[in-house]
Amino acid sequence: MNLQLILIALLLLSAGVFLVQCITQAGMNIDAAYVIGFCTYFDMFGFFYKKMLPGNALFLLIAVPLIPALLAWFGKSRAPRALLRDPGIGLWGAVFLLSTVSLTWAPPDSGGLTKIAVLFIHAAIPGIYAYILYRKYAKFSWTIFALFGLAFAAAHLAFGEYSPEYPGRLSLPGSNPIFNARMSLITITVCLWAPGIPRIIRLAGIVAAAASALATESRGPVAAFAIANALILAMVLYRKWRRGEFRHLARYAAIVPVLLIGTGLAAANYSAELEEWAHGSRLSIFMNLGELVGDANFLGRMELQRQALEQWTEQPFIGGGVGSLSPPAVRDHPHNVVLEIAGEQGVAGLLVWSFAFLYALWMARRQSVLLVLLLQTLGTAMMSGDFGFNFEYVMFAFLALALAPAGRPVPVSDSGLGCVKETEAWAYSSEVAVARASEPLPDVLDPPRPVSFRAEYEASPFIPESRRCSRKMRKMMFLLTGLNYAGAETQVVQLCRGFRERGCQIEVVSMLEPVAYLEELGAMGIPVHSLGMKKGVPDPRAIFRLRRLVAKLRPDIVHSHLVHANLLARVTRLFVRMPRLICTAHNRNEGGRLRELLYRLTDPLCDLTTNVSRDAVDRYIERRVVPARKIRYVPNGIDTAQFRRRTERQRAELRSRLARELGVSEEAFLWLAAGRLAPEKDYRTMLNAFALAIAAPSATAANATAGGTSAGDVTVGGTTADDVTAGGATAAEANAGGAIAVDATAAEATAGDANAGGAIAAEAPAANAAQCAPASPALLIAGIGTERAELEELCRSLGIERQVHFLGMRRDIPELMAAADGYVMSSLWEGMPIVLLEAAASALPIVATDVGGNREVVRDGESGWLAAPDDPRQLCERMLALTALTPLARREMGERGRRYVEEHFELEVVLDQWADIYEQPGRGHGRGRLESPPAAAAEEA
Repeated sequence: MNLQLILIALLLLSAGVFLVQCITQAGMNIDAAYVIGFCTYFDMFGFFYKKMLPGNALFLLIAVPLIPALLAWFGKSRAPRALLRDPGIGLWGAVFLLSTVSLTWAPPDSGGLTKIAVLFIHAAIPGIYAYILYRKYAKFSWTIFALFGLAFAAAHLAFGEYSPEYPGRLSLPGSNPIFNARMSLITITVCLWAPGIPRIIRLAGIVAAAASALATESRGPVAAFAIANALILAMVLYRKWRRGEFRHLARYAAIVPVLLIGTGLAAANYSAELEEWAHGSRLSIFMNLGELVGDANFLGRMELQRQALEQWTEQPFIGGGVGSLSPPAVRDHPHNVVLEIAGEQGVAGLLVWSFAFLYALWMARRQSVLLVLLLQTLGTAMMSGDFGFNFEYVMFAFLALALAPAGRPVPVSDSGLGCVKETEAWAYSSEVAVARASEPLPDVLDPPRPVSFRAEYEASPFIPESRRCSRKMRKMMFLLTGLNYAGAETQVVQLCRGFRERGCQIEVVSMLEPVAYLEELGAMGIPVHSLGMKKGVPDPRAIFRLRRLVAKLRPDIVHSHLVHANLLARVTRLFVRMPRLICTAHNRNEGGRLRELLYRLTDPLCDLTTNVSRDAVDRYIERRVVPARKIRYVPNGIDTAQFRRRTERQRAELRSRLARELGVSEEAFLWLAAGRLAPEKDYRTMLNAFALAIAAPSATAANATAGGTSAGDVTVGGTTADDVTAGGATAAEANAGGAIAVDATAAEATAGDANAGGAIAAEAPAANAAQCAPASPALLIAGIGTERAELEELCRSLGIERQVHFLGMRRDIPELMAAADGYVMSSLWEGMPIVLLEAAASALPIVATDVGGNREVVRDGESGWLAAPDDPRQLCERMLALTALTPLARREMGERGRRYVEEHFELEVVLDQWADIYEQPGRGHGRGRLESPPAAAAEEA
């Protein structure tokens, strides 16, 4: 069967599957690398397309990526607005506008319109597509891009031809060897600099693309590639030298001589062949630049560039118009894009173009792979290109604008950017966003061990003998998917600290490169090991790396957390002895049916599965993910001493300081929310509820019933929350992107009772309304995430932008909680949110959605109120009911919550529960089993 037909069929099948996914799964996270890869290596797709349908394939460049881009555009995305506000996009728009205007004074037969159209279709449209997709889904995988490049190099080598037009130079039929070289050299650069690419793909891409580029014998692209990579490499090495980061290079010192000797031996062995190839290749000119003197091609280009300079001298300000030097179909253009722009658009065009490119270069300053690509593609355009058909630098400029952090995190790992050994990381602590600086990871992840284990054991004399580690739990290994500032990881670090103080020897293993808690764990003498995996890239080698670690360290207990680590630990147990293996899930939904099936299939390899909320345990049993006899509820725990109740004087000082920082009144009712700005946290519902609460002044929310009421039962002076009146003036409807339209009018309102399921009945007389619930509350949101721009836009559309304050990354959460009057959470699902435990420990009354472990932290009507998820009106009712309480009633409610957390979620209490589990016999290789107590016994009185 014809190989070309097979490849065409596979190509069409993969494209069809991708487009069907885009159409049927509008909510999927579409990776922008598909668009950039498709458009960069379009010549390969055009070649196969013309095999079936001879003719112009250029329409595919616009049509194929259009579907996912439209899905992102119309999916209530912020991308269209961000596109218009981005100054970089505006600069490139000015470049195209000036180029188009210059056609008015260009010669009639210049062909300048074709140049602009080619550049716009090949560069601007793909760049805009990628911009929209990335701003919507925040996904860009260099692995996908490298696979496109590998496919292009393979197709070029397999189907390329030596045409009479380009003797001795391999090119795809209908293409140009210079263009083929440009594409292959881009692949090499990406494989050299981009992070997250698996080694096998990286190595295959470099080898195939290098063979492809050398076969074209194109000198200009090769020179541009070498110069750009050398410049950025020198910059990176200088930066590392300034930071004192050359220490880790010592480990490679022995490799360099071996490589040099091996290269020398290979060159000596094939010296005759290399000499023959060098003398017959056009690339031999790099060894003797004097040959350029007699090179007709070089002399011709010099003459064309001289003509461009003359035209610039004659018309220095506006040039002769795009296409005035030569039509794009003719090859006698200056072969230098800078001189071409100067001659055709003058100083005006050169300045606008320079500002646009330099701005993109500035946006890519922390992304080494993009820096190299921009300089390399520009260098190619200056050595052997023109304004129309050298489009890569413009497309990568748009990509740099898209990937530049714009007040939101850049995804780590495969989609993270930066040169080799550099890390840009964002993470979250206790559901609160905490930024990690962009310094590189420490060279040695294993901190120094204590002098002796016994010495460390004796260093904790205040631990009672009954709580010290027994022989069955002397050595413990905690395995996590990644070590970030997030809720599950925070809990694991707390467990490490607690059991370390009890005398246990702890080892922490992270599947991904750890980016958090290294200093804290190191200070405790706890080593941190990495399995070196990349996010989103399956790596079976992790099984054997973990097997070696377990065999070397021989822990008594292996305790894994989160779904990937749980599955890895279970599979690894097939290859190494683990006396006890405990697997902990931290949510009721860890990834859908497939992961639940994997849990079920691998359950025999685990001694016990635990979850952090009873709701999640019930769901796992109901869906038969884990047998009821092998799952147990163990909650998260916190050190409540860190969130002690402040005195009124301390609280007043904190409120005063915070009010000055944010510009709010010290008398305002302060709502606090903390967590990732992510879809599952559902801040849209919170903001809509807050807008309703502002429209219906909580001071007069007389009959706000929280507990058993339905949405719409909140009455203010006899009116419902749909039409709250205040003084007879009607406020404008607020409705944008899912906002709840509120007719807020202000009329007389009678105060009444705020009743929550009958548990609390706190009077809020109308005479004291101003004291009980200030008329202008404020909502403080601590955290970062991908949705910040959309949420800020929603605030503006609701007219509450002055009352809502996005605090970003904060390390003073205990102080914020001490200054706040109430805590609010609107999540769609949760496990056991540590931030809710922290709020309760801070004696804050809480309003939260009735999901997951929230109902286990918030005692409805006692320490706060629960509302249905995704229901702004009911959440508003609960918020109004809380603000209508007197300060004394709120303080009593908060104290009840604090006592409940101290009793059930204090870290020492949770550590005791884990110690009981660890003490039970495990199965090892089939001997015994950890048993979970009956459900009835697990329930609390």
